[in-house]
Amino acid sequence: MTADTMTKKSICVFCAARDGNDASFADAAKELGQEIVKSGYNLVYGGGDKGLMGHVSRTVREEGGKVVGFIIEELIKTKEAQIEDNILVKDNKACREAMDGLSAAYIALPGGFWTIEEILQAISFSQSSATPKPVVLVDTNGYYAPLKALFDNGVNSGIIDNSRDLFSLLAAASASPLAIIDELKVDCDANIMYKLISFFETNNPDYDARQCSRSSESGFSAGIVNFSTRYGDALAVIEQIESDSNYNGQFDDMKPALERYAESSSSSTSGISEFCEQWVAVADSKVDFLGHQINVLNKKYYEPAYEYISDMNLEYALTKTVLFDTAIAHGAGSGSSSLGGLIKKTNSKFTKDTSGPSGSTIKVGDYEVDEITWLEKYLDAREELGSSYDKIRIKSYRNLIRDKNYDFDWPARVFDWNDERKDLPCSSVGLSI
Repeated sequence: MTADTMTKKSICVFCAARDGNDASFADAAKELGQEIVKSGYNLVYGGGDKGLMGHVSRTVREEGGKVVGFIIEELIKTKEAQIEDNILVKDNKACREAMDGLSAAYIALPGGFWTIEEILQAISFSQSSATPKPVVLVDTNGYYAPLKALFDNGVNSGIIDNSRDLFSLLAAASASPLAIIDELKVDCDANIMYKLISFFETNNPDYDARQCSRSSESGFSAGIVNFSTRYGDALAVIEQIESDSNYNGQFDDMKPALERYAESSSSSTSGISEFCEQWVAVADSKVDFLGHQINVLNKKYYEPAYEYISDMNLEYALTKTVLFDTAIAHGAGSGSSSLGGLIKKTNSKFTKDTSGPSGSTIKVGDYEVDEITWLEKYLDAREELGSSYDKIRIKSYRNLIRDKNYDFDWPARVFDWNDERKDLPCSSVGLSI
């Protein structure tokens, strides 16, 4: 097994390559290994089979879990080099990047200088938003209490910035460390899905409720996914904000024209020439503009797409994202070029049980079909529409399939409007799903 087959969420564990002189350290490592498997996670760690590292990795394997260990080449002579699933990396930086790319969160058992260095690096990443993932210290017999006291002193002294509530990510795990992680962690499936939708629509992965521009094809396009005056979703946003007590009626005079253009699918901007100015004015007001836009996005596109997702019993975040994106780009109806029509066309291509690479099987008529094999056929059907609007999207989705990043277990490698590759990591963007 290699790293790119780790299609489930993984926990990165930092810990010592020694047992120490307290038997409770080894017990904590074994208990953590059992909990990782029980909670449905994989283990990512620094390789080796000695000390606490050995206890946690052996326990995960014995319990039937999956393990990937990364070992630095220069240390190969000092560790058990032939352990199954170990991957050689050039140096400590490459090791850290590899572990981070696969992991949803960090857990630290008692450890020495390297463990402490890794903890501090993970905290620094979280503080700068590069890797906003939970960091849980397993405080066995108070091992990490002095380190936590140092952090607290830094905050109280005004030296360490805690403006982002960093230390909500640092918990002395007297209870279950996995339970703490599940409470703290960002939902990376949904997080990256929404970032991809925003990225494909606006070339910006972070939702911008304020942006607005004029388009010969769509009239005015504005907000987090380019809601348009032509297709009526901009009007839906305006109707949504009318219930907000802070709304001051900026679009009242334009409302009749907006209704006409939405009904006739017109890209005309006659009578709404100040649309962008008023859109920005609302964004700069006390109206919860982002929240209202997300509500329209969910109601108009995600909820109809989710009916198909639920009916098909889809498992992977990538497949769900493609269907959600189709609803936005082509509509959620049953027409031949819309979401329902494309699903129907794709299903017609399967006339027997079909295996594939993903391990997830969906029901297509009377047949059992591999989910990713189905997705590839679906992308073929969408590509046959010949829409230039879809070109970069489909290329990006096919790249995610090649990466086997079906559940967004690591940053999504996609392409922007200039056909340049971008990596979209899981990070907080203030969404409510």
